[in-house]
Amino acid sequence: MRVLLFVNLLAIVVIAGALARIYEGTRLPWAHDQIRLDVSDLSQLNTDALPSVSVPLTPNPNPHRGDEVTSTEELPAVLMVATEGAYPPFNGRDAGGELNGYDIDIARALCERIKRTCKFVTYKWQELLPVLKRGEVDVVIASMLVPAVPDNGKIVFSDPYYKTPGHFAARRDAQLGIGGVTSSNMQSIAVQAGSTHEAFLKVRFPDAKLLTVKTLEEAEAALVDRHAALLFGDRNALLNWMLRGGGDGCCRMVGGDYDDPVYFARGAGVAMRSDQPGLRMKINQAISDMANDGTETRIARAYFGQSIR
Repeated sequence: MRVLLFVNLLAIVVIAGALARIYEGTRLPWAHDQIRLDVSDLSQLNTDALPSVSVPLTPNPNPHRGDEVTSTEELPAVLMVATEGAYPPFNGRDAGGELNGYDIDIARALCERIKRTCKFVTYKWQELLPVLKRGEVDVVIASMLVPAVPDNGKIVFSDPYYKTPGHFAARRDAQLGIGGVTSSNMQSIAVQAGSTHEAFLKVRFPDAKLLTVKTLEEAEAALVDRHAALLFGDRNALLNWMLRGGGDGCCRMVGGDYDDPVYFARGAGVAMRSDQPGLRMKINQAISDMANDGTETRIARAYFGQSIR
């Protein structure tokens, strides 16, 4: 029996690692159907007041501090910025058809910091990296996840401009304490089936009782309707849901961020070509400065109510 349990646990870790690699260089799969993972019959969660698990991020192999940029690279006066324009609240369009969202505001702030004019162009998601490789645009700012390991190819990423950790949410009237959830009719965690969040729960909280559903919206509804005691999902998606009044204010974030990069990547970064070291260095410096002086927090509040760094 112990051997079988060990084999099952090892399989979950392998699947989780594979899913994390799939998501690298992709947008966050907030509400998309994914491959379903079998869920075992699990017992009650004991979270010890939901302590956070913070795993140090893998250091950037080429951090902007200490970069030796010896090229005579000249940055273009007009920076061609590619985005998708179909992924709110990060990049979408307002009622008048104008691009808006967190990615767009961050891009404009970056261009201001590096003293360049931004010109936005939109492409379908699958076309973004190909047009970047062909030199038709200078950067892609579209919530692309930074790979944990660089591929030494034509595309490189900046430092993350926002993070993508997992997080718990609960109803405001939930009684959480050292004993975990105490209400007898609220004894499960709603989570999107087949997601990295489900895989993480199976490893980090092996005794939890999971209520798996097809989409994040269904998980949110399960929490609102008291079919689950907790919801586990992408922190930024949950923040946006609550800011928009999801569940009529029924719910709140609990515990801390879970930022294990094996499951949740290093965050979202600016994609650019590897032959642009000077541009990458300037963008990295601007991202750091915007985090330190509160610019990122100001931008994020409109979409998430707080910083998402």
